[in-house]
Amino acid sequence: MVENLEKGQLIEKARNLGVKFIRLQFTDIFGVLKNVAITIEQLDKALDGELMFDGSSIHGFARIEESDMYLRPDLNTFVVFPWRPREGGVARLICDVYHPDGTPFAGDPRYILKKVLAEAADMGYTMQVGPEMEFFLFQVDQDGHPTLETHDRAGYFDLTPVDMGENARRAMVLTLEEMGFEIEASHHEVAPGQHEIDFKYSDALDVADKVMTFKMVVRTIAQRHGLHATFMPKPIFGINGSGMHMNQSLFWIKERGHSSFGEMSSNKERGHSSFGEMSSNKERGHSSFGEMSPSGKNAFYDPEAPDQLSETACHYVGGLIAHCRAFAAITNPTVNSYKRLVPGYEAPVYIAWSGRNRSPLIRIPAKRGSSTRVELRNPDPACNPYLAIAASLKAGLDGIKRKIKPPAPCDRNIYHMTEAERKELGIGSLPASLEEAMAELAGSEVMISMLGSHVYEKFMEAKQQEWDNYRLQVHPWEVDEYLTRF
Repeated sequence: MVENLEKGQLIEKARNLGVKFIRLQFTDIFGVLKNVAITIEQLDKALDGELMFDGSSIHGFARIEESDMYLRPDLNTFVVFPWRPREGGVARLICDVYHPDGTPFAGDPRYILKKVLAEAADMGYTMQVGPEMEFFLFQVDQDGHPTLETHDRAGYFDLTPVDMGENARRAMVLTLEEMGFEIEASHHEVAPGQHEIDFKYSDALDVADKVMTFKMVVRTIAQRHGLHATFMPKPIFGINGSGMHMNQSLFWIKERGHSSFGEMSSNKERGHSSFGEMSSNKERGHSSFGEMSPSGKNAFYDPEAPDQLSETACHYVGGLIAHCRAFAAITNPTVNSYKRLVPGYEAPVYIAWSGRNRSPLIRIPAKRGSSTRVELRNPDPACNPYLAIAASLKAGLDGIKRKIKPPAPCDRNIYHMTEAERKELGIGSLPASLEEAMAELAGSEVMISMLGSHVYEKFMEAKQQEWDNYRLQVHPWEVDEYLTRF
């Protein structure tokens, strides 16, 4: 429960910072950020979880006859928007979604991630994630509409003359730092107009929150510089697409405490979910997770193993490989996602793992000790980060539970192999289309159980409609290819 003093401190802090408006933010199942704006006078009521909204108006949430939903803010996510005026300022709080009876809403992606984190906690683990966020910056036309014209012709790590794109990226970094991010690197990516900004790893829930904040900040700052930022995976044919590589590690929990999901459900009388006790803690840099902090011992590291990878790490990789085709619809959720996942553009198409090259789906970076981690390379930034992290963690935990052994690592450049060579080594491929990915998801009991019936049904219904809309369209390529030929 949030103590009255803590609530009072937050309200006092908001008033001292000149905050007038607070955006109560939450995410729909497709990874689109939503918000309800309130004034500072309503903040006390909001912190008690008393603010209601119409869930039937949010795609994938509730039916019209069960539309009343409540938002319960996570106090640790309070931050002021630096780009707004200081007087009459704007702040935000990320919220969990609840039913009127005080039970968590099964369609809330944040709740789904918390459930999988609770499962990991029951096994003695807490998850750390470090994403690598890529995006494009495009010029806008005279009416402010985005074009496909990039602001530069630079390449990987290039230092270009000062232009709108470089200034925008600098402003993004400074804004993110003002909002509590620890930025580790920012640079120009391979394709013209493509950029990457990396922020420090943290606990999984905190990182999912930060990914949503990151996208909002990047789009906002780009717009203020006369540019359009997009996290569309493959906006231009013939150049690299944008990924969201996820570096993942498990740490042993220092103190077990109460880790069972039943102990972490909502408490109607207290008016606040005990999940709030497990939310991100900006000052500590990781989730308190019910007083279950990382012990400092990386569960993926074993100094006695030949490659210093523990059995836990190997089984985690085995789980990712076993389920990667099934969770592709979650980590790569759009028709356009599969335009990126093609050979020739450094995208991870082939299902293999290695510690030496970047062509497989999974890479094990060289650093060991507390930095030992697994890099999953197929997710793209159009994904819902809560669901994408939950899916990869669920797959890895299944690998640990069932002791799934991964295939032998492949240290050769898979891009240069023939189809026969890949077949001989047993190297498969990720789905080639959203339709194929949906079929794989439909056959996975593990992924369906992770999503829950509500989200699974709503997700599949929407993605089938998306695929049908795409399939029925006549695209410019078809006109160019066939109009004069037949």
